[in-house]
Amino acid sequence: MGIFVLKYCNFRSLIRFFNLNYMEQLVKLGQQINKRREQLRLSQWDMAEITQLSDATIRAIEKGKPTVAMGNWIKVADVLGLEVVLQAKRMSDETRKSI
Repeated sequence: MGIFVLKYCNFRSLIRFFNLNYMEQLVKLGQQINKRREQLRLSQWDMAEITQLSDATIRAIEKGKPTVAMGNWIKVADVLGLEVVLQAKRMSDETRKSI
């Protein structure tokens, strides 16, 4: 049933259905990681060497690309002395949707 619905949905409907706010959050996280790396005067190449990730992966993280594995995000944050923390969102009491 789900495949049938997706097959006949248009893209705009899917955007409304899935909250793409996470893309903005990833970009902000990437910017924070970039800023911290620069504060520590490390190059992207340095980060790649330290974390044993490719420099392309470091660039992708700093750009907020959603294709990078979560473990790699956490590894880079940890090396930079940052901590990834999950917090509960404020929810509307009536709809139980995020505000």
